[in-house]
Amino acid sequence: MTEASKKKVAKKAPSKKAAKKSAARKTPARKKTAQQKTAKKKAARTRPPASGIEKLSAGAKKLMLANLGLYGTVLDELQAQAARASKVIKTARSNPGGVNKDLIKRGEALADQITDLLKRSGAPASRQLEKQMDDLRKAIDKLKFKMKR
Repeated sequence: MTEASKKKVAKKAPSKKAAKKSAARKTPARKKTAQQKTAKKKAARTRPPASGIEKLSAGAKKLMLANLGLYGTVLDELQAQAARASKVIKTARSNPGGVNKDLIKRGEALADQITDLLKRSGAPASRQLEKQMDDLRKAIDKLKFKMKR
């Protein structure tokens, strides 16, 4: 090989210095992409986070909304019952004698129902129960007397 051909070959093959220069050029490019990535991360952080409802799946979201609707329905019903109760209380305060009579009638009706239930169940009435307890006391007294002998 002649010197001229050696120079041509030398020009074609990159020298170590040229390789270092090209590596130095690539490093800033990599840093730039890394900087871009950090910039994207910072931008993502500045966005408002997705709310809990948006993160839920569609089925879970529907279930949550159904439960919320049920809660609202129960709340409405309770408010309606409270309104009816306040009307009854106002009526009772305005006419205490009439309300008292109604309550006494209701109590008598319930007492009759309870008495009928006790008769049907075979449970002893109060008089029968007292008689049975007296008989039991007498039997216990007889046993005590026999034990003393």
